[in-house]
Amino acid sequence: MKKLIVAFAANLFVMASQAQVGVGTTTPNSTLDVRGSLSTNYRAFTTATTATATDNILMFTGTTATTVTLPTAVGCDGRHYIIKNASLTGPTPVLTIATTSSQTIDGAASWTLTSGYETITLVSNGANWNIAAQSLPGGSGTSWTQNGNSVASIKTIGTISNYALPFITNNVERMRLNTSGSLGIGTSTFNATYPEKLLVDAGTTTSVNTIVGKGSIDSYLQLNIQNNSSGVSASSDVVATANNGDETSNYVDMGINGGSYTGGVMGTANDGYLYTMGNNFLLGTGNASKSLVFMTGGTSQSANERMRIDGSGNVGIGINNPSYKLHVVAASNPVFLSGVQTGAYTDSILTITSGVVRKLSPAAFLPVFNAWSTTGNSGTSPASNFIGTTDT
Repeated sequence: MKKLIVAFAANLFVMASQAQVGVGTTTPNSTLDVRGSLSTNYRAFTTATTATATDNILMFTGTTATTVTLPTAVGCDGRHYIIKNASLTGPTPVLTIATTSSQTIDGAASWTLTSGYETITLVSNGANWNIAAQSLPGGSGTSWTQNGNSVASIKTIGTISNYALPFITNNVERMRLNTSGSLGIGTSTFNATYPEKLLVDAGTTTSVNTIVGKGSIDSYLQLNIQNNSSGVSASSDVVATANNGDETSNYVDMGINGGSYTGGVMGTANDGYLYTMGNNFLLGTGNASKSLVFMTGGTSQSANERMRIDGSGNVGIGINNPSYKLHVVAASNPVFLSGVQTGAYTDSILTITSGVVRKLSPAAFLPVFNAWSTTGNSGTSPASNFIGTTDT
């Protein structure tokens, strides 16, 4: 008893002389210095409840969504509550934290804890409630903070249970990474038969751009699609599909077959192709003054141009400025016609309905006009079997 009285007297002396309270110490260095464990009031609840002046830790353990209401923040500056959504039900029921007298929580009318084991600490500033801390669900490790974290090694962010990871702005979901690893921008619904790995849905928009790639390099800048399969049907394709198209109709396809391709749909191994499964295939230039050029044998236009259709519709073969609807320039044998059937010669290989044929070698027409008439031939040699004019 004597020792207890002495200790009590010593504490009173400390309180009076230094305005500091020490628990477990006679030399406190703070207003309240506790050298030992600290216990505050703990209360679990399962249905709607209101935090009181005697509460400190509030633990939600219910199975359905509910609300905990904060008391007025006025007149209790510095009071804090620790509230946790500890429901073990899956999916986790939402715990809403409401206020009284239209007060706010960090400027919001209410706050929600939507994940299991999510915890928040709220402090009164005498008028409203401020968030002092909010932890991520259990198993997440170190919390990610606004403006970034300083880390010493690679860290992860996401879900450790079978739930997708949505991303929101202005309280609206803009992007979602689902549990299969598919990323949807502007949508969270993927093709059930052919699920996309990356899906961008601009929705109804005034922008003509859905995806744009940019860069700056003094070389080629590319969008590259590569199929790593060595299967006999493998190819790499870029496809544009009409609004009424699908995987089998109303699309245009540009691609290249794989190195082991034997599928027989379009070419053979390593063949490139461009085709449509819609209506007509149109190929041309949008500028009336420009030509459509065909090259083979290399990428140099001056050395490898083989044919050109100019802006007026003239076709040049072996010449890049054709003067006629068909203008062929070659060192020898510019045109060869073959495939004449035997018999009555009722089919035409070359029909000239108007104009003048100039300087045609009689021998060139031998396959067409050999025995072109049973009477009236001027001779039997190839040189005499021709039709046309030989004027210049």
